[in-house]
Amino acid sequence: MNELLGLIGLVLVPGWPFAVLVLFAVLSVVAIVVASRLGRGRPWGRWTALAIFLFVFWDTPLVLGTFHYQCATKAGFTVNKPLEEWVDENPGVAETLMPLEGSEYHVETKNGFRGKINNRFTWVMKKEPLWLGVQRRTKLLGDSKTGEVLAREVDFFSMPTGSPTDPLRSRTYKFWLTVDSCPVEGVREKWLVDGESFSSFVKKVEIIKEDFE
Repeated sequence: MNELLGLIGLVLVPGWPFAVLVLFAVLSVVAIVVASRLGRGRPWGRWTALAIFLFVFWDTPLVLGTFHYQCATKAGFTVNKPLEEWVDENPGVAETLMPLEGSEYHVETKNGFRGKINNRFTWVMKKEPLWLGVQRRTKLLGDSKTGEVLAREVDFFSMPTGSPTDPLRSRTYKFWLTVDSCPVEGVREKWLVDGESFSSFVKKVEIIKEDFE
């Protein structure tokens, strides 16, 4: 039996999320039919169908509920200090900042990446798992000399967990639980401060020397 399950797993690996669902659907229909016939008038078929449904979808309300709650209460973009204020506090510095490129600008880390925009500004992106595949994605832009964070963006995404090489123990076939980021439509004001987003804030820092020459 173990050898058969292992063989099925190997066959399904390349495009296995869809293949697993097809196989599961076929086995479900067979199980319901068999249960109905054996039940002889008893509602075994319905109970079997319910058990199969719960086996697949038990985590769906938990995952999506957690994701949308986090998006509604904790996601968004905030500015702790406008760039203009930082420039006033550090006279003569902006004119000396040259943008960096290459390996210094983008360095992969264990849970995200970090990079130096110039000799004073660094930005960081880190991912933190919360529950059942829901993760927090935080972006920070700060003064690398003082450690002060000027801007922060918090977003959430959902990615079912599991090993892509072990379909029988994985939840990654649940494509309906994959959500890239929090919704923006209808709550755009959460992602803008004075018409500026985190990306545009970073862009201003990249060309800070040009703006103050």
